[in-house]
Amino acid sequence: MPSGTPQQLTSGYARNVDQSSSLALNGTIAFSQLSGALHVWRIEHALSSKAIPAKVTQDAAFDISPYISHNGRWLVFSRGFQTHHDIWIKDIQAGQESLFLASSLDKSSPVVDDSGEAVAFEVRDQGSTSILLAGRGKPARVLCAGCSKPTGWFDGKRGIFYRDGLPSKIKMADLETQEAKVVLEAGNLSLSEASWSPENQYLLFTASMAGGERRIFASKISKINRRGHRGVDPGHGWVGRWRPSAMVRRRKDDFLSVESRRCPMHMGTTF
Repeated sequence: MPSGTPQQLTSGYARNVDQSSSLALNGTIAFSQLSGALHVWRIEHALSSKAIPAKVTQDAAFDISPYISHNGRWLVFSRGFQTHHDIWIKDIQAGQESLFLASSLDKSSPVVDDSGEAVAFEVRDQGSTSILLAGRGKPARVLCAGCSKPTGWFDGKRGIFYRDGLPSKIKMADLETQEAKVVLEAGNLSLSEASWSPENQYLLFTASMAGGERRIFASKISKINRRGHRGVDPGHGWVGRWRPSAMVRRRKDDFLSVESRRCPMHMGTTF
Protein backbone atom coordinates (compact mmCIF):
# COMPACT_ATOMS: atom_id res chain seq x y z
CA MET A 1 0.00 0.00 0.00
CA PRO A 2 1.22 3.56 -0.73
CA SER A 3 2.42 5.50 2.30
CA GLY A 4 3.74 8.97 3.06
CA THR A 5 2.39 12.50 2.58
CA PRO A 6 1.37 13.51 -0.98
CA GLN A 7 3.48 16.34 -2.46
CA GLN A 8 2.40 18.80 -5.14
CA LEU A 9 4.73 18.61 -8.17
CA THR A 10 3.18 21.17 -10.53
CA SER A 11 2.30 24.82 -9.95
CA GLY A 12 -1.44 24.36 -9.67
CA TYR A 13 -1.98 27.55 -11.66
CA ALA A 14 -5.72 27.93 -12.24
CA ARG A 15 -5.44 28.31 -16.02
CA ASN A 16 -3.28 25.20 -16.47
CA VAL A 17 -4.71 21.70 -16.83
CA ASP A 18 -2.34 18.84 -15.91
CA GLN A 19 -3.28 15.41 -17.22
CA SER A 20 -2.05 12.06 -18.57
CA SER A 21 0.80 11.55 -16.09
CA SER A 22 2.98 8.42 -16.00
CA LEU A 23 5.91 7.26 -13.84
CA ALA A 24 9.01 5.54 -15.24
CA LEU A 25 11.11 2.94 -13.40
CA ASN A 26 13.95 5.46 -12.82
CA GLY A 27 11.61 7.89 -11.05
CA THR A 28 10.99 10.20 -14.02
CA ILE A 29 7.45 11.54 -14.30
CA ALA A 30 6.00 12.51 -17.67
CA PHE A 31 2.76 14.47 -17.97
CA SER A 32 0.92 16.75 -20.36
CA GLN A 33 -0.19 20.27 -19.54
CA LEU A 34 -2.74 22.41 -21.31
CA SER A 35 -2.33 26.17 -20.95
CA GLY A 36 -4.80 28.53 -22.58
CA ALA A 37 -3.71 31.87 -24.05
CA LEU A 38 -5.32 35.21 -23.25
CA HIS A 39 -5.51 37.85 -26.00
CA VAL A 40 -6.28 41.56 -26.30
CA TRP A 41 -9.37 42.38 -28.38
CA ARG A 42 -10.84 45.60 -29.69
CA ILE A 43 -14.44 46.45 -30.61
CA GLU A 44 -14.98 48.41 -33.82
CA HIS A 45 -18.00 50.77 -33.85
CA ALA A 46 -18.68 49.98 -30.19
CA LEU A 47 -21.48 52.54 -29.86
CA SER A 48 -23.48 51.30 -32.86
CA SER A 49 -25.46 48.18 -33.67
CA LYS A 50 -22.64 47.15 -36.03
CA ALA A 51 -20.11 46.52 -33.25
CA ILE A 52 -17.44 44.09 -34.43
CA PRO A 53 -14.91 42.38 -32.10
CA ALA A 54 -11.40 41.93 -33.52
CA LYS A 55 -8.38 40.16 -32.01
CA VAL A 56 -5.37 42.47 -31.59
CA THR A 57 -2.72 40.13 -30.11
CA GLN A 58 -2.02 36.53 -31.12
CA ASP A 59 0.72 35.27 -28.80
CA ALA A 60 0.44 31.99 -26.90
CA ALA A 61 1.10 33.77 -23.58
CA PHE A 62 -1.31 35.73 -21.37
CA ASP A 63 -1.77 39.35 -22.49
CA ILE A 64 -3.30 41.43 -19.68
CA SER A 65 -3.76 45.07 -18.58
CA PRO A 66 -4.13 46.64 -22.07
CA TYR A 67 -3.90 50.45 -22.33
CA ILE A 68 -4.23 52.55 -25.48
CA SER A 69 -2.50 55.95 -25.77
CA HIS A 70 -4.79 58.98 -26.00
CA ASN A 71 -3.98 59.50 -29.69
CA GLY A 72 -4.90 55.89 -30.41
CA ARG A 73 -1.57 54.88 -31.90
CA TRP A 74 0.13 52.86 -29.15
CA LEU A 75 -1.19 49.80 -27.35
CA VAL A 76 0.78 48.72 -24.29
CA PHE A 77 0.12 45.59 -22.23
CA SER A 78 1.70 43.00 -19.94
CA ARG A 79 2.60 39.59 -21.39
CA GLY A 80 3.71 36.47 -19.59
CA PHE A 81 2.67 33.44 -17.57
CA GLN A 82 1.52 32.95 -13.99
CA THR A 83 3.40 35.44 -11.78
CA HIS A 84 5.79 36.97 -14.30
CA HIS A 85 4.92 39.44 -17.05
CA ASP A 86 6.99 41.86 -19.16
CA ILE A 87 5.87 45.05 -20.92
CA TRP A 88 5.05 44.85 -24.63
CA ILE A 89 3.98 47.61 -27.00
CA LYS A 90 2.22 47.59 -30.38
CA ASP A 91 2.17 50.32 -33.03
CA ILE A 92 -1.47 50.20 -34.11
CA GLN A 93 -0.79 52.09 -37.35
CA ALA A 94 2.09 49.88 -38.48
CA GLY A 95 0.78 46.70 -36.86
CA GLN A 96 4.21 46.01 -35.33
CA GLU A 97 4.59 44.53 -31.86
CA SER A 98 7.78 44.63 -29.78
CA LEU A 99 9.14 44.06 -26.29
CA PHE A 100 9.34 47.37 -24.41
CA LEU A 101 10.86 46.25 -21.10
CA ALA A 102 11.92 42.92 -19.60
CA SER A 103 13.18 42.23 -16.07
CA SER A 104 12.89 39.65 -13.32
CA LEU A 105 10.01 41.54 -11.64
CA ASP A 106 6.32 40.95 -12.37
CA LYS A 107 4.91 44.00 -14.19
CA SER A 108 1.28 45.06 -14.76
CA SER A 109 -1.02 48.02 -15.45
CA PRO A 110 1.24 49.81 -17.97
CA VAL A 111 0.22 53.24 -19.34
CA VAL A 112 1.94 54.74 -22.40
CA ASP A 113 2.17 58.37 -23.53
CA ASP A 114 1.28 59.64 -27.03
CA SER A 115 4.88 59.38 -28.25
CA GLY A 116 5.14 55.70 -27.38
CA GLU A 117 8.47 56.48 -25.68
CA ALA A 118 7.45 56.51 -21.99
CA VAL A 119 5.59 53.86 -20.00
CA ALA A 120 4.62 53.86 -16.33
CA PHE A 121 3.75 50.51 -14.75
CA GLU A 122 3.27 48.63 -11.48
CA VAL A 123 5.76 46.06 -10.21
CA ARG A 124 5.33 43.45 -7.50
CA ASP A 125 8.28 42.22 -5.49
CA GLN A 126 7.90 39.95 -2.47
CA GLY A 127 4.36 41.13 -1.77
CA SER A 128 5.03 44.89 -2.08
CA THR A 129 4.04 47.13 -4.98
CA SER A 130 5.68 50.17 -6.60
CA ILE A 131 5.18 52.29 -9.71
CA LEU A 132 8.10 52.73 -12.10
CA LEU A 133 8.61 54.91 -15.18
CA ALA A 134 10.72 53.72 -18.12
CA GLY A 135 11.70 55.11 -21.51
CA ARG A 136 12.73 53.13 -24.57
CA GLY A 137 16.25 51.86 -24.01
CA LYS A 138 16.50 53.61 -20.64
CA PRO A 139 16.55 52.14 -17.13
CA ALA A 140 13.33 52.40 -15.14
CA ARG A 141 13.11 54.72 -12.13
CA VAL A 142 10.81 54.50 -9.12
CA LEU A 143 7.97 57.04 -8.95
CA CYS A 144 6.51 55.83 -5.67
CA ALA A 145 6.73 52.84 -3.31
CA GLY A 146 3.73 51.16 -1.70
CA CYS A 147 1.45 52.61 -4.39
CA SER A 148 -0.28 50.74 -7.20
CA LYS A 149 -2.12 50.77 -10.52
CA PRO A 150 -1.20 53.77 -12.68
CA THR A 151 -4.26 54.57 -14.78
CA GLY A 152 -3.47 57.56 -17.02
CA TRP A 153 -1.54 60.71 -17.86
CA PHE A 154 -2.18 64.37 -17.08
CA ASP A 155 -1.29 67.26 -19.41
CA GLY A 156 0.88 65.29 -21.81
CA LYS A 157 3.78 63.99 -19.71
CA ARG A 158 3.23 66.34 -16.79
CA GLY A 159 1.82 63.79 -14.36
CA ILE A 160 0.58 60.24 -13.87
CA PHE A 161 -2.58 59.31 -11.96
CA TYR A 162 -2.52 56.30 -9.63
CA ARG A 163 -4.18 54.98 -6.49
CA ASP A 164 -2.66 54.83 -3.03
CA GLY A 165 -3.67 53.85 0.47
CA LEU A 166 -6.58 51.93 1.96
CA PRO A 167 -9.24 53.11 1.37
CA SER A 168 -7.51 54.22 -1.81
CA LYS A 169 -7.26 57.85 -2.85
CA ILE A 170 -6.35 59.19 -6.29
CA LYS A 171 -2.89 60.72 -6.40
CA MET A 172 -0.70 62.20 -9.09
CA ALA A 173 3.04 61.86 -9.57
CA ASP A 174 4.33 65.20 -10.90
CA LEU A 175 7.14 64.26 -13.26
CA GLU A 176 8.57 67.79 -13.30
CA THR A 177 8.84 68.35 -9.55
CA GLN A 178 9.14 64.65 -8.55
CA GLU A 179 6.36 65.26 -6.01
CA ALA A 180 3.25 63.17 -5.28
CA LYS A 181 -0.01 65.07 -4.84
CA VAL A 182 -3.39 63.91 -3.54
CA VAL A 183 -6.00 64.84 -6.14
CA LEU A 184 -9.17 63.26 -4.71
CA GLU A 185 -10.01 61.35 -1.54
CA ALA A 186 -13.32 60.29 -0.04
CA GLY A 187 -13.07 59.22 3.58
CA ASN A 188 -14.03 55.54 3.79
CA LEU A 189 -14.66 55.15 0.02
CA SER A 190 -11.98 53.77 -2.30
CA LEU A 191 -11.35 55.81 -5.45
CA SER A 192 -9.57 54.36 -8.48
CA GLU A 193 -9.42 54.03 -12.31
CA ALA A 194 -8.69 57.73 -12.91
CA SER A 195 -8.65 58.74 -16.60
CA TRP A 196 -8.26 62.39 -17.68
CA SER A 197 -9.40 63.95 -20.98
CA PRO A 198 -7.33 66.91 -22.27
CA GLU A 199 -10.24 67.98 -24.50
CA ASN A 200 -12.82 68.67 -21.77
CA GLN A 201 -10.43 68.44 -18.79
CA TYR A 202 -12.66 65.99 -16.91
CA LEU A 203 -11.33 63.11 -14.84
CA LEU A 204 -13.45 59.94 -14.86
CA PHE A 205 -12.96 57.64 -11.87
CA THR A 206 -14.71 54.95 -9.87
CA ALA A 207 -15.80 54.99 -6.24
CA SER A 208 -16.46 51.83 -4.23
CA MET A 209 -19.77 52.26 -2.43
CA ALA A 210 -21.38 50.41 0.49
CA GLY A 211 -22.06 46.79 -0.34
CA GLY A 212 -19.09 46.52 -2.68
CA GLU A 213 -20.70 48.17 -5.73
CA ARG A 214 -18.76 50.74 -7.73
CA ARG A 215 -20.03 53.86 -9.48
CA ILE A 216 -18.54 56.18 -12.07
CA PHE A 217 -18.06 59.88 -11.32
CA ALA A 218 -16.38 62.84 -13.02
CA SER A 219 -14.25 65.70 -11.71
CA LYS A 220 -13.20 68.86 -13.49
CA ILE A 221 -9.40 68.83 -13.42
CA SER A 222 -8.27 72.10 -15.00
CA LYS A 223 -4.71 72.85 -15.99
CA ILE A 224 -3.21 75.95 -14.42
CA ASN A 225 -0.17 77.43 -16.08
CA ARG A 226 2.43 79.44 -14.22
CA ARG A 227 0.46 82.67 -14.74
CA GLY A 228 -2.83 81.11 -13.68
CA HIS A 229 -5.40 79.40 -15.92
CA ARG A 230 -8.85 80.84 -16.64
CA GLY A 231 -8.19 83.67 -14.23
CA VAL A 232 -7.47 81.38 -11.29
CA ASP A 233 -4.48 82.56 -9.31
CA PRO A 234 -2.10 79.82 -8.24
CA GLY A 235 -2.40 79.36 -4.49
CA HIS A 236 -1.08 77.11 -1.78
CA GLY A 237 -1.89 73.44 -2.35
CA TRP A 238 -4.75 72.06 -0.32
CA VAL A 239 -6.71 68.83 -0.36
CA GLY A 240 -10.51 68.73 -0.20
CA ARG A 241 -12.63 65.81 0.93
CA TRP A 242 -14.57 64.40 -2.02
CA ARG A 243 -18.25 63.56 -1.56
CA PRO A 244 -20.37 61.80 -4.21
CA SER A 245 -23.46 63.90 -3.47
CA ALA A 246 -22.72 67.34 -4.91
CA MET A 247 -20.42 69.49 -6.99
CA VAL A 248 -17.67 70.76 -4.72
CA ARG A 249 -14.51 72.77 -5.36
CA ARG A 250 -11.69 70.45 -4.32
CA ARG A 251 -8.26 71.98 -4.55
CA LYS A 252 -6.00 74.25 -6.51
CA ASP A 253 -2.26 74.56 -6.61
CA ASP A 254 0.45 75.60 -9.01
CA PHE A 255 -0.74 73.48 -11.90
CA LEU A 256 -4.25 72.09 -11.41
CA SER A 257 -7.70 72.98 -10.12
CA VAL A 258 -10.20 70.30 -9.14
CA GLU A 259 -13.99 70.45 -9.12
CA SER A 260 -16.09 67.31 -8.59
CA ARG A 261 -19.53 66.23 -9.68
CA ARG A 262 -21.41 63.10 -10.58
CA CYS A 263 -21.12 62.14 -14.21
CA PRO A 264 -24.69 62.73 -15.57
CA MET A 265 -24.60 59.93 -18.15
CA HIS A 266 -23.64 57.43 -15.44
CA MET A 267 -25.74 58.81 -12.59
CA GLY A 268 -26.49 55.93 -10.25
CA THR A 269 -24.87 53.36 -12.55
CA THR A 270 -23.34 50.47 -10.66
CA PHE A 271 -21.18 47.54 -11.77
